[in-house]
Amino acid sequence: MSDQYTTRTSRNYFQRLGDSLGGTLIGIVLVLVSIGLLAWNESRAINAIRGLDTGARSAISLPSGSVAATNEGRLIHVTGTSATGGPLDDPITGASVANALILTRQVEMYQWTETSKAETRDKVGGTQETVTTYTYARGWSDEAQDSTRFAQPQGRTNPPMELSSGRIQSTSARLGAFALGGKLLDRLNPETPVQLTSAPDGWRLVAGGLYRGTGTPEAPQIGDLRISYLHVPAGGPLSVMGRQTGGEITGWTDNRQGYEVLLVAQGTLSIGEMVKTEKAAEGVLTWVLRVLGIALCCGGFALILGPLSALGNVVPLVASILGAGTGLVAFGLGTGLSLTVIAIAWFAVRPLVSAGLIAGAIAIWWFTKGKRKQPAAAPAV
Repeated sequence: MSDQYTTRTSRNYFQRLGDSLGGTLIGIVLVLVSIGLLAWNESRAINAIRGLDTGARSAISLPSGSVAATNEGRLIHVTGTSATGGPLDDPITGASVANALILTRQVEMYQWTETSKAETRDKVGGTQETVTTYTYARGWSDEAQDSTRFAQPQGRTNPPMELSSGRIQSTSARLGAFALGGKLLDRLNPETPVQLTSAPDGWRLVAGGLYRGTGTPEAPQIGDLRISYLHVPAGGPLSVMGRQTGGEITGWTDNRQGYEVLLVAQGTLSIGEMVKTEKAAEGVLTWVLRVLGIALCCGGFALILGPLSALGNVVPLVASILGAGTGLVAFGLGTGLSLTVIAIAWFAVRPLVSAGLIAGAIAIWWFTKGKRKQPAAAPAV
């Protein structure tokens, strides 16, 4: 049986033109969404920086051995050795891990997967043909692949994925005299593999994990399951920043900024080190959302200008030239508008950065305008 399946579809000139006209509405929505995303993201980034700076100035370092009533409601910084009251048990498989703050279960099933690759060809007269090749392979995946949605499901049937990945957290985790609640533990990422020494009923112990099915790890069969575990071990150094609420550490907020400070890290870190690390993480998130917002804005303008290039679909070469031109204009408009939104958001905080962004936006618009209006060549004498 072939592991590939190919389909061919085509659209005529008027269908493509109609699609491009409909795309203008989607483009307008994308531009509006990008403006909202960029404005919200910059506001979030500004509040994060201000909130962390305020937290760094307000936090006090305390020993983990006792809880003082005089520090109630204050932002505290505590370091010490983590502990838990007992083992963590996986309620799904029954596997048990001693001295763990967090336990994550990763479930994978051996199953059919489908990937597709589409190639589009433009033809004279405006017709567009799309050839889509679907490739099928068997492999491990932690997401259920619905074989009924395959383009060619015959002979490639996946059973239901009975189990899913999950996360179990200790309800008795402590840092000295302070309880570590679930919201704080949510911020820890398990990275240490668990080496199980015994297998629950119905499972086989393989390479430190669990296996169930009719096959083997070397020759798996469709529907076989394998499970691996990661955990955050207790008994190691832990650093926490947050609000002292009774004997627990919760999120601390400066009402002027509204940014919640609740930080945790494995190891012994100072207040400055924890704030610096969190600022770096916030910076990465900010740039990811910026790139997404700019891409949405450029894509939105590309859809809005789509009908202009679609008019030339009768001749592929003309369509390519118009498409390149409208693509350049869409990039200029999208990038320029995005930088303007970002600059406005930053003006109150960092006016020099804001001015630089506005200058960049103007330069991009000017460059795009210049590309659209090239002077005609002088006639030969």
